[in-house]
Amino acid sequence: MHAEDPLGSLAMSDPDEAEAAAPKKARVRGQSGIFLTRDQIVVTTLGRGQPESLSLPIDDGDIATPLARLLSDGTVGANATIGIDPRWLYVLVEQSTPTRDGPSASDVLSKHLGEPNGFAAGRSTLKIGGTPSTRTVGCPRHVADQLQLGLQAAERRGVQLVPTPDLVFRAARRLKKAPRRWVNHVRILPGDPDGIVLLVHRDEVVTWRLIEFRPGEDPWEIETAVLGLLSHAAEDLSITDISGAILHAGPDAADGTIDTGMADHLGSALCCPVVIAPAMVHDAGLSAELLARAAKSSGHGTDLLKDMHPERSMAASFPYATAASLLVTLAAEFFYLNGEVSQLETNVSALEVEVVEATTAADIQPAELADQRDRMVYESRTAHAYLVNRVPWWSILHALPGILSKDTRLELLEAHDEVVYPTDDGSSRRNTRSLLLSAEAILAPNETTPPEAARIAEALQREPFEAHFPKVGGSDIQLVEGSKGRRLAKITLLALPSRE
Repeated sequence: MHAEDPLGSLAMSDPDEAEAAAPKKARVRGQSGIFLTRDQIVVTTLGRGQPESLSLPIDDGDIATPLARLLSDGTVGANATIGIDPRWLYVLVEQSTPTRDGPSASDVLSKHLGEPNGFAAGRSTLKIGGTPSTRTVGCPRHVADQLQLGLQAAERRGVQLVPTPDLVFRAARRLKKAPRRWVNHVRILPGDPDGIVLLVHRDEVVTWRLIEFRPGEDPWEIETAVLGLLSHAAEDLSITDISGAILHAGPDAADGTIDTGMADHLGSALCCPVVIAPAMVHDAGLSAELLARAAKSSGHGTDLLKDMHPERSMAASFPYATAASLLVTLAAEFFYLNGEVSQLETNVSALEVEVVEATTAADIQPAELADQRDRMVYESRTAHAYLVNRVPWWSILHALPGILSKDTRLELLEAHDEVVYPTDDGSSRRNTRSLLLSAEAILAPNETTPPEAARIAEALQREPFEAHFPKVGGSDIQLVEGSKGRRLAKITLLALPSRE
């Protein structure tokens, strides 16, 4: 998990010149990136023209003093972001979701690496293939303590320490986006002599490896780093499907010695397509520029100093400007609503006068209005219930002839619909909905039970009868003598709602 090599070459301006330039007043007020290496602090400030950079050396591990000097003399803009040499970064990715009561990011990293001195760490949650994973990134605690001392000495708040590889990926993505269908891919950024390999899930960096590669050498270092990264992804994160790799070593590389041969070699070794993208120079100066752009954009990602920021008092953190604007808005709303209430009271008074005049003209006493309203409500509810729930008798009557055979004659059809009568207590009472059907069927010789009874009962259990009369009961069959010596069966069926 420990990154062994730097992200890029550290070809900077002469330390004496940088120190002489440091005390000067800031020429641009805005966003600044502060990049910390093992021997110097590089600051880049974004202005209207080209980014302006300077550096101060670090003597005997004292980071706080030059950082406080840069922050206090106006060199660093109002918005600033700090990045750190990746050789100081540690990354751990696990398939788990941190809980509120669980160990802190620093404790998790310390336990995993067996480092008693601790870390300053931050975590972020990734969702890889539907499984939540936690990425913990940290740096040695003594480095973070030095940074915190410098920030406190300069009385600067809200400055974040973010993982530099995330910013490198943002810049690389601007040069070449991965195909939309790629879910997991690898970004390879060779350097001179140092570079980095990123494992990316969609548009988030999962983890990385630092590499040492010099142009003209066999790319075994890159191949080894990528294969190790993919092995870790498959074993620990269940990432087995790598869509492809993007090699940032195109024909516009500074030395021009890296060509498509490396892409072909890596494609064969990784068993996936390798796309060549424009080369990206990523030394400490460019890292500071990326940090400045991160300060300018919204959302800085993981903050390794989050748990170390001093708690602000309520008075210091109270949003006075926001509160003042809200008070102004509330005052304006109060006066507006007060005017609306006055207008409403005037309208109500006018309506009361109109009601008195209307009741007088209609010869109705105001005391009778409540009774009139209750009667109208009762009648309207009753009518509404009947119109909504009534049986469509036209469909019933249209279907009746189809359920009787040619030897069956309808004797009686008695139907009752349901009407809901609302009551004063909010409940309701109903009359009974029913369908009574009586028919006579001619019996064949030696028949004692007419088959029409079962056929009619079965037909009543289909549409349109079933929707309103799902329960068929009360079946009765009587044998009677008809004219000319014919034997008849009188069939009576009663269909009811299921609740009856």
